[in-house]
Amino acid sequence: MKKKVLVIMPSMFLGGAERSVLGLLDALKNDNLEISFFSFRHEGELFSHIPKHINILPEMYEYTTFDRPIVELLKSKLFFYGLMRLWSKVILNIKCIIFKEEKSVWKSM
Repeated sequence: MKKKVLVIMPSMFLGGAERSVLGLLDALKNDNLEISFFSFRHEGELFSHIPKHINILPEMYEYTTFDRPIVELLKSKLFFYGLMRLWSKVILNIKCIIFKEEKSVWKSM
């Protein structure tokens, strides 16, 4: 029975992490592994370089909102997602003030 592996990346634009993922995907070529790749957005210069033995999962429309500017979402059909991200930022700011914590990238995610 093949082991299943899922690799997730937001997109495949030029960058060190993206190049590393390509190296990992290439190195994982093994008859005992079933490798799937999920990308929030099927974009980027390196997307076409994903090895042929990798199962590329379909793009999910809602996930394309994760790394887009909130203002762009509020001005589009994705208004609800922009509103939810804006609300989350407000809640995070309030929580950090109340508990005297520093805001960080990881907390905002």
